[in-house]
Amino acid sequence: MASQSESPGITLIVTDDRPISVKFAETMLENDAYGIVTTMDGASCIKAAKRLNPDLILLDVIMTGINGFEVCRILKQDVETKDIPIIFSQ
Repeated sequence: MASQSESPGITLIVTDDRPISVKFAETMLENDAYGIVTTMDGASCIKAAKRLNPDLILLDVIMTGINGFEVCRILKQDVETKDIPIIFSQ
């Protein structure tokens, strides 16, 4: 499941399986210059990245299902998403 705030310029995907971490990131990054898309798992992050081609992905390393390292590997092997910068978080 992905939620998206209004996207004026820079699009960020924040992915974490802990709702409090997602909310914290949204609060810290809330700004008129950012469109923030939140996802709660690796599969949703991959789908959102392919659909939106974001400017940056903030990605939790330790998640159930597909972990952050695997998400990164999948995105970097895809010609459409390989150039998206990824920052890992814990």
